[in-house]
Amino acid sequence: MLLLFLAYLNFISGLKQTLKIDEMTSGVASKLNTAKDFVQHQQQTLSELGAVKTVKERVGSLMPTQLQNLKLNYFSPGSWTKYFPAAKGNRQSPIDICASQAQFDEQLENRIKLTLTLALSAVHLPATYILTQIHCHWGTEPMNGSEHVIGGVGYAGEIHIVHRNANYSTMEEACKHSDGVAVVAVFLNESLDDNLALEPLVQMISKIQFKNESVTFPQGFDIKCLIPDKINLDKREFWTYEGSLTTPPCCECVLWTVFRAAIPISSRQLEVFRSLYAVPVEDSERNPMRLINNIRPVQAVNSRIVRASFRAGGLCTT
Repeated sequence: MLLLFLAYLNFISGLKQTLKIDEMTSGVASKLNTAKDFVQHQQQTLSELGAVKTVKERVGSLMPTQLQNLKLNYFSPGSWTKYFPAAKGNRQSPIDICASQAQFDEQLENRIKLTLTLALSAVHLPATYILTQIHCHWGTEPMNGSEHVIGGVGYAGEIHIVHRNANYSTMEEACKHSDGVAVVAVFLNESLDDNLALEPLVQMISKIQFKNESVTFPQGFDIKCLIPDKINLDKREFWTYEGSLTTPPCCECVLWTVFRAAIPISSRQLEVFRSLYAVPVEDSERNPMRLINNIRPVQAVNSRIVRASFRAGGLCTT
């Protein structure tokens, strides 16, 4: 998951005052000074997800202390429940969103404006949420790289914009509460033409081939390119449901907002992401593990209700 500390955009209210935004100060661009964490988080995730011989590094700072230095011979999603009890819960993520069964909620229907911000608030969220990280998932094919799927159909990738409930001082504390985290998910749709707005990001990532490498981000990078078309309001339609983190410890602490529309990214641009290595350069010859398919299989919806901000039917695989 490509982790970077950058300020995020979010929604404010239209006719029904659905989404409110705290304005970000003009100095936010200066915070976009490195892509190191952006890539390293992805590399950590692959170690967690992939069928690798040895996981040499800490499992992750959000995991229980006794597990942070755990070494495993085989660490795949199927084994998570053995080490992380929350992964066996009833509100796990991602899920297959069945559009025909999602419940329209007129309170969510809105006209959305977007701007740069450090804080996220919305009518369907119980508090203000502070941007914590942005990361990405991708696969090897146009329809196998997203974690969430719609009626059984996936996308080439999925961006997660992660926020912590402002009532909790740390992400670790937030993960202990059912309303602790709010994640905005945006699908990546593989296309023939380059997305020029994403090109500065792609160029930066192309300079980071191996783990522990870093590069400085251009201050002019427009992070609004990470959301659907800011002109067409119907592309702001979304689903929301109660779920979990999609990587260990899989805490059931996430309020998900999943955009219906996707943003385009060309096959060439995706190959830059797919070419990343999950290991340092000194280990690449011995263990040339690529950073791909960092996705968790869909989980059971169980009795959860998925709400939609729009009226629409759709296919469902169940």
